[in-house]
Amino acid sequence: MAPASVAVIALFLFELVVAAISSWWLAGEVMGLKEWIGGAMIIAASLFSGHLESPAADGPESGTAPGA
Repeated sequence: MAPASVAVIALFLFELVVAAISSWWLAGEVMGLKEWIGGAMIIAASLFSGHLESPAADGPESGTAPGA
């Protein structure tokens, strides 16, 4: 995984934390069970998608010659 993609994932996950804290602080919102489950699913999906690799980037279709 490239360092830039790790930074993007971390930024998006930090956005969730800031949104939850600011909604509690500014509007008095309280997260229920459904919100916690939804947040956990978003985090899991973000971490999972960060570990996926495109097979085309490693194969001969990527446009680079072997050993180049």
